[in-house]
Amino acid sequence: MYTLNNPEYKKAREKAREIVKKMTLEEKVIQLTQYIGGDNSYNPESADAGETNAGRCGSFLAACGINEVNDIQKIAVEYTPFNIPIITGNDVIHGYRTTMPIPLAMSCTFDVDLVRAACRVAATEARCDNVHWTFSPMVDIARDSRWGRVAEGYGEDTFLCTKMAAAAVKGYQNDGGVMACMKHYVGYSACEGGRDYNGCDMSDQTLFNVYLPPFKAGIDAGVATFMSSFNEINGIPCSGSKKMLTDILRGKLGFDGFVVSDYDSVLELINHGYAEDKKDAVLKGYGAGVDVIMSGNMYNNYLPELVREGKISEEQIDASVERIIAAKYVVGVMDEPFLDTEKPRPFVTPEHRKVAYETAVNSFVLLENDGILPIIPEKYAKKKIGLTGPVANDKNSVLGCWSSLKNTNFTVSIKEAFEKAFCDSEIVYEAGYSFDEDTSFEKGVQAMKDCDVIVACMAEYCSESGEATSKVSLELSEEQLDYLDMLFATGKPVIVLVSAGRPLIMTEIRKKAAAILYIWAPGTECGNAVCDVMTGKRNPCGRTTISFPYNVGQMPLYYNHKSTGRPAADKSSFESKYIDCPIGPLYPFGYGLSYTKFEYTDAALSADKLTEGETLTVSCKVKNTGHFAGSDVVQLYVRDLFGSITRPVKELKGFEKIFLEPGEEREVSFEITPEMLAFWNADMEYVTEPGAFKVWIAHDSGDNALEFDFSYCI
Repeated sequence: MYTLNNPEYKKAREKAREIVKKMTLEEKVIQLTQYIGGDNSYNPESADAGETNAGRCGSFLAACGINEVNDIQKIAVEYTPFNIPIITGNDVIHGYRTTMPIPLAMSCTFDVDLVRAACRVAATEARCDNVHWTFSPMVDIARDSRWGRVAEGYGEDTFLCTKMAAAAVKGYQNDGGVMACMKHYVGYSACEGGRDYNGCDMSDQTLFNVYLPPFKAGIDAGVATFMSSFNEINGIPCSGSKKMLTDILRGKLGFDGFVVSDYDSVLELINHGYAEDKKDAVLKGYGAGVDVIMSGNMYNNYLPELVREGKISEEQIDASVERIIAAKYVVGVMDEPFLDTEKPRPFVTPEHRKVAYETAVNSFVLLENDGILPIIPEKYAKKKIGLTGPVANDKNSVLGCWSSLKNTNFTVSIKEAFEKAFCDSEIVYEAGYSFDEDTSFEKGVQAMKDCDVIVACMAEYCSESGEATSKVSLELSEEQLDYLDMLFATGKPVIVLVSAGRPLIMTEIRKKAAAILYIWAPGTECGNAVCDVMTGKRNPCGRTTISFPYNVGQMPLYYNHKSTGRPAADKSSFESKYIDCPIGPLYPFGYGLSYTKFEYTDAALSADKLTEGETLTVSCKVKNTGHFAGSDVVQLYVRDLFGSITRPVKELKGFEKIFLEPGEEREVSFEITPEMLAFWNADMEYVTEPGAFKVWIAHDSGDNALEFDFSYCI
């Protein structure tokens, strides 16, 4: 598939334009309508995939499977004038049949090539099932872990998210042949109280400096589609905001593809109190820039009437339909609407599993380790290793939320992998606590108390993260915490594994655990990846991309905050702080331990002044001073000390992931350009202002050891 920044797209638009010229108004509106496959009981506006209805829409949501889509396609081509096929969309968020780690975990790899490969695999498998369009990537900046959809995005940092967004688009489209969709546009993650679907209020400066850059990165990568979000922003629902969908998205950002609403978000303009009725909702939603409605007949029912009344121009309809038909050329469905049912389909292949494994291994974050890890099998020969907790033998929850067409038969459990790796040891398994079975704390503790080490596999259940899973507590469940306390009371060393879709509070657990390994929701290759990291076959190298709080009361929490006039510096009682909790995170952005040590030395800045058209180079030597080979993520942070508007205390501006053998040393360098220092000012001008700056090469966002000062001069 070619992308929207490819010259071929212009040719597709020209071919689409010729078709649009011949269509009636009603025929055009059909292309703007999306139906949903399967059970439509949730939405009475939706239409079944019947013979008549399949010819009354331009796209289908949640219709998948090569036979089902071929059947729908046959009807659509037959009933649609000019034989225009439909496109089918699905929520392929982190894998299709081969389940990858959740996107938040993928971002912890700090590896854009892995993210691109994971998206390529997902798209390749989906396309083999006649899925043409994925509603991914989600690039909402996640600053509040109460919001369950932090699992679907790439964390709290704008710079990192832009890199991941571009990689995902290229993986889905360039490599996998499936249209990507940037979502949720825009400000969805800034919902008040961390409550899904809630509104937000933010300045244009925050919008442009923090929330829009990942969307722009997707556009620059050639993304085909955007999704308008559920939320309101500054008093206007996004799915009815001409400012957001037309003035900014098409005007300032230069997007040339089509926009689809989120599910029922046009209809919900009524609930927002922004539209009087369905007809008014269509007027305001389509009029603002929502090309395709997900889902149902509202556009079919009201758009022709609105055009005839002069409230919507037919030229706008023509432009929308042209973009949609051009996209059908781009994705190849115009030329090949049907797939060969006899053609081999590469589902869950060894190559796909390898990508899932590598992504999982690289995503795990070692939060604590008193030296007990790795538990090398040779050292535990003839010893007892206790395996307990709700995901020790789980094949479902570890796949995470939004896991598409998951199949637990493909999942490798932690128990299976341990029994294979520790063939000379005794694996003592007892769940102790389970999400879906009757278990006994006492039975679990009794089984664990004679073990040499206990591996407690605790978790947030997969349905506790994702859409509509906002929380006011970020703790493990009360039952799991009670069970953990009983395990700690045995006096045996307890290694705590945590599978979750968001950062949970580890404040008390870290005081008692011998080690904490955060595995997120690792997907199909869960057991193999966990076992290889825990046994030292692979060295953990994941880094946090979202801050871990001490307490839920710190939400929202993120490293690149502003200073305030009274920053917390322990110089006065009257500072911006809490009296009962630190203001900073328990584990900061960019944090992660390893089985080895990486030492940074000989740091240098090439000059102390930067001028327009020039670059500075900041560098250091990185040495593996430990006994294990491993990967380190070297991070570059910059601070603008004085600006025409207040600037963050620190911002990620670069990173490099390097692999070093024990004793190996390598120089890492970053270039600093004036463009890296630019921001949108109070007058909404994109500027690089002269002044003083700080730059750090760091292990994480809380590391200030290697610091330099420089100035930018015009």
